[in-house]
Amino acid sequence: MNKTEFTISLLPIIKEVFVVYSALNRVSQERQNIVVVKWSDGTETRATCDSTDNFDPEVGVGVCVRKKFLPEKRLRYLLRKKTTVVQG
Repeated sequence: MNKTEFTISLLPIIKEVFVVYSALNRVSQERQNIVVVKWSDGTETRATCDSTDNFDPEVGVGVCVRKKFLPEKRLRYLLRKKTTVVQG
């Protein structure tokens, strides 16, 4: 097994994707669309879209992948470190 095959085999892959239309949020009592991705490592990631936004399941899967491989703390750190404000 070469190094590339070994590295790829360590990454979790998508096992199942569930799309739930119009789920009721218990806290806000609003309807939300939810995408749930179950991974091969046994974890799951959720992306929600409230009723005021346009819902696209493909975008939901993309958000789940981003959440899995780039957690919020890391994303905020990268945005602070790498962002340059340009006025004009």
